Parts: sequence; structure tokens; C-alpha cells
Amino acid sequence: MKSNLFIILIFFISITYCNAHKDKVIQETYGNVKIYLKTGFDYSEINKIMIIGKLSEKISNQLKYRDTIMIEYIHDYTKQYLDDLYMLEYNNSNNKLMFGIKSNYAIESNESGLAVRIYAKNINIVYILKLVEFIIINKENNK
Repeated sequence: MKSNLFIILIFFISITYCNAHKDKVIQETYGNVKIYLKTGFDYSEINKIMIIGKLSEKISNQLKYRDTIMIEYIHDYTKQYLDDLYMLEYNNSNNKLMFGIKSNYAIESNESGLAVRIYAKNINIVYILKLVEFIIINKENNK
């Protein structure tokens, strides 16, 4: 009886010290640029997306674009998908990938702003900045 009680006590003590893994979510705003990052750990991708946000704000100011730009990055650190996914979206600066690509949760368009959506293992800062510049310059052509 005492041994069973001791085992149960050890079990309950061990449960209280167990921690589950939870993804890190980073949301920042730099002027009219909003960034959203979902990752598993303290990867360098956190610093990269913050640099992209700050530099995208400068590009936006130079091109005199005042509406919202959303840069949404889901870090595929488990390599769930074979290829990286890059999406450029006009007239919708809402979060869209936050629940995953295969999610049934539909996000309504807010009919304003631009979005660069990334689902990748690693990102290249220069490439993403070129996408931001491209989407701003070509906004008028894609109405």
C-alpha cells in the first residue's frame, strides 16, 4: 500500500515539472509594416524577420507607399513541406497562414494593403526585400 502511494506521489510530482513545447510567435510593427513570425525555437529567423521589417519600412517610405504591408512568415523548421512557398497578395493585409496552409479556417480580406506571405525553412533577406519592392511598384498594375 505504501509503495503504491509512493509511486502515485512521484507520478504527480513529475507531472508538475513537465513542460510542453509551444511555438514562438513574434508580432511587430515598423511604421506601416507589420511582421508576423511563427517558429519553434530561438532561431536566427527571428532576427532576420525583424531586419526585413525595418528595411521594408524604409523601402515603403522611399516609394511613398502609405498603406499597410504585412510580412507573414511561418518557419517550416520541421521541413513539413518539400518546397518553400512565397505568396504576394494585394488588398489583404490580414494574417492568413497563422493556422497553417491546410487549415480550414478562412480569413476574410480587409480590402487594403499588401502582403508577402512566406512558408519556408530559411529566408533570404535580400530576396524578401525585392519581393516587397516588387509588390509595391506593381500594385497599380494588379488591381
